[in-house]
Amino acid sequence: MNEEKKKVLVYPCKTAKRIGVFLADFFIMLVLSVLLLEGLVLQVARPFTGYYSKLNEIDEISRKEVDLYYENEILSYDEGEKYSFKDNLETTGSNYISYMLQINEDPKADVFKTYFVDIKDGSIDDLNALYIDNASKFYDENSKDTNGLYVLKSSYLSEFEHKYIAGDEMSETAKKDYDDYISNGFLAIYSLIVKDIERNNLFNIDKTTSFLTYENRIKEINTSINNLYVYSSIGCFLVATFILYFAIPFIDKKGRTISMMILKIERINLNDFSYLSHRLLFSTYLLSVISNAVGLMFVPLMSVEFATLFSFTLLVVISAVSLVYLFINFVIMLSNSLKKSLSEFLTHSLVVDTLTMDNYYKEIENARTKSN
Repeated sequence: MNEEKKKVLVYPCKTAKRIGVFLADFFIMLVLSVLLLEGLVLQVARPFTGYYSKLNEIDEISRKEVDLYYENEILSYDEGEKYSFKDNLETTGSNYISYMLQINEDPKADVFKTYFVDIKDGSIDDLNALYIDNASKFYDENSKDTNGLYVLKSSYLSEFEHKYIAGDEMSETAKKDYDDYISNGFLAIYSLIVKDIERNNLFNIDKTTSFLTYENRIKEINTSINNLYVYSSIGCFLVATFILYFAIPFIDKKGRTISMMILKIERINLNDFSYLSHRLLFSTYLLSVISNAVGLMFVPLMSVEFATLFSFTLLVVISAVSLVYLFINFVIMLSNSLKKSLSEFLTHSLVVDTLTMDNYYKEIENARTKSN
């Protein structure tokens, strides 16, 4: 009597499960990378590279930049608000309006004339054109001061003057108009001063230093700090991926990552259904480094603001390349019946459910028992 041989069919793991394993391992990798960076590498690297002294130098240089504004008399400050640029702008705007009202007789209160005419040697006509181009709503083209400059419209002046009379205050309408002028008139024009300084420089009175000299030094320091984050992040990422995608699978007899163990899937050699050799495990590890690099730019997220992450050009480029690789890999996996990604094609392997392989080996054992 012939015994019918029992067949065990080996199917590839479902796509959804494979995606779940990738995302789980990716999350573990990202968390481990961040912990290594924040808890170990930066704790050593920051003091070693003079990180804190560099931050202090940036603060000091930033104050020196503001000093250039003070020295050239294009920025004013009240007691207790020195080096607070935002508060200084409000004070400077208020002084400018009081000059328009002829309450403040200091001609330097007209910071626009001071900068564009006195410092930059521009013409009165050019400054008038600048008023009309940027704040025509507020300036009267039919009325000029003794310097030939357009003044604020009388309707605004009559509203604003109550702000400068002791014991008086502006009406609610006047307050709205005042805020409107400061935001869309004064600051709109003052921003042109800031942009011109950033582009064309501003010297101190003695011509011994300048705004761009300070800016270049700040850029040098920021580049140094950025490099600290970039190369530290890369190092932590490589260590994390080595642990998760090579060290742990190397120890595990089935060559699995943590998420593969939890979700019960494994990778087998298609030639004989054996588990991958250490050499092939190293190949899968290298490809895992490429696929997981999509998260590299987020490793320093705990140390910097989110927008700053995009200034780390090297990390962004590597993450973008990894994203392209992931997309190609996903398309390849969906386009073949065995759901094989690049990793499986290169190692001639297949990702299957652990239960499938358990059944396979169980039938082999049963066959051996019967043959004996």
